[in-house]
Amino acid sequence: MSRVQSVLHTLEIPLLTKAESLKHCHCHLLSFQLTYTPLIIYTPALAFSQVSGASLNVIAPITCAICIFYTSLGGLRAVVWTDTLQSFSMIAGVLVVTILGTFDVGGIGVVMERAANSDRLEFFNLDPNPLVRHTFWTVTIGNFFMWLAHLAANQAILQRCLALPTIAKAKRALVSLAIGTLIFAALSIYCGLVIYAKYHDCDPVHTQVIRKVDQILPFTVMDVANIPGFPGLFIAGVFSAALSSMSTNLNALSGVILQDFIKPCLRGRQMSEKTASNTMKMIVVIAGTFCTAMVFVVDQLGAIIQLSRTVSGVTAGAMLGIFVLGMMVPWINARGALIGGICSLFVAGWVAVGSQRAIAGGSLRFQTKPMSVDGCSYAFPPSNSTINEQAIEEAFWVFRISYLYLTVIGFTTMVLIATLVTLITGPNDPRKVHRDLLSPLVHRFLPEPDKSEQPIAETLLVNETVGRNDLCERTRRYLSLSLLEKSRLQSCCRVSCIKSRTYSRRL
Repeated sequence: MSRVQSVLHTLEIPLLTKAESLKHCHCHLLSFQLTYTPLIIYTPALAFSQVSGASLNVIAPITCAICIFYTSLGGLRAVVWTDTLQSFSMIAGVLVVTILGTFDVGGIGVVMERAANSDRLEFFNLDPNPLVRHTFWTVTIGNFFMWLAHLAANQAILQRCLALPTIAKAKRALVSLAIGTLIFAALSIYCGLVIYAKYHDCDPVHTQVIRKVDQILPFTVMDVANIPGFPGLFIAGVFSAALSSMSTNLNALSGVILQDFIKPCLRGRQMSEKTASNTMKMIVVIAGTFCTAMVFVVDQLGAIIQLSRTVSGVTAGAMLGIFVLGMMVPWINARGALIGGICSLFVAGWVAVGSQRAIAGGSLRFQTKPMSVDGCSYAFPPSNSTINEQAIEEAFWVFRISYLYLTVIGFTTMVLIATLVTLITGPNDPRKVHRDLLSPLVHRFLPEPDKSEQPIAETLLVNETVGRNDLCERTRRYLSLSLLEKSRLQSCCRVSCIKSRTYSRRL
């Protein structure tokens, strides 16, 4: 049995049997990739600008050009190997900053003491109010849904799992990802505490030494860097993280566009390997150019962490909802999925845009932890942040919901609307959905399958009983094929199934 190439193809039988529904689902994925990638590039460009004094307008295009070059030429293999090497550089940069900063302030004890004295070690704020920006519930629930969407409905994750020879190795890779993410998150949190401990009595943002709070880490690097070459190591780590993520997104984006938008337009005609390769390269260049232009838009917006989570949360909720319904609720029909996805994107986008406008207009402000400038040894201009503060009206309460709940809002909207529309228009027949496409948790609730239908042979999951020896041979050699060869194999699978009644009706 061959495998799918796009993370969305698993939905073609259990849920999205209509082409327009599948295209809508694809648009969710593409919009996320195209809006999130500029945020990735903005971070290292801002850091390099702080360290070197170079213009952001010069750094961002050069960074994108390098990433576009090796992604378009090397494909998935180049992306995976560069990701591996860049991860070591990224971890080394943050680790050295943390160690040097800890010694500079006087040790771990001083770091933790200053953090505790300013109430920065707040683990169990159990306030259930969703309008509070960060609580135990917003962080736990919001991150759970965000990471679930990132791992379960992500084209880049699927590509890496398919590149492994066995399911067992794919599971080990995901476990390694979880462990590595926890370790790096803990390291990043402690690095933030170290930075506060160093500037607890002289805030460089308040004194206008730096323009944005996102520049605090590279500013710290230049302040504590008494080792020759260390600023360069740090910048290499930051750029490694950005290039790794950007190349992953561009590679996944090119695969989805080729497989799900371009090939269906060929109407069964095969695309040569050279044409497919050139097409993917062109897609990478076009998408990379668009992301480069969007970097300059990001520079005019708010804090990068909240902005990135807001952008990802708008589409992640709808994508997660579609996949949960496709795997857990075989009764949901295509019309319900389509309308639910549109409503989810609209509601989450309305909340996200409204909150960003409120932040830009000053009607939405967040209570921050206390900072001081009493220990500053240099003169700085006075702050004018209190001007007209009383004249600004508070933002609408929906826009004040914690940004961590955006994925939850999108997911809930998707599930409720899709279920309601399905009840009105009539559910799917679960007997026509192959059980392999559904979660084992719902198998006990399903009726006996319809033996006369074999939908599993009408999808990209083509059974070897199709009767074509060349197809079976390609299937057995599948694990050794490149990404382009797999795409070509999938085209052959589509042609071999074109006589199927249901498949022909769908075309």
